[in-house]
Amino acid sequence: MQTWVKNVKVRKPHKCYGCLNTIEKGQLAKYVTNADGGTFLNSYWCKVCEAVIQKYDLYDSNDDGFDMGEIIENMPEEWEEMRKEME
Repeated sequence: MQTWVKNVKVRKPHKCYGCLNTIEKGQLAKYVTNADGGTFLNSYWCKVCEAVIQKYDLYDSNDDGFDMGEIIENMPEEWEEMRKEME
């Protein structure tokens, strides 16, 4: 699998893959594209989910990737704490 990541300012609302909240037009987000055997998948990640992933080194501990909504589902307290820190 090959992965491309870039930071973007979204031009229209998108759902965050990690928490399912809406990333509003004009907000910054991480845009991720994965290519695997001719299949391309892309996702948007809000800055809160990205900060949780970085803080808890979830990239290193999760070789299989993430399921949609997994960050908020599995780490609701950590997500809320990070959201409050980032306000």
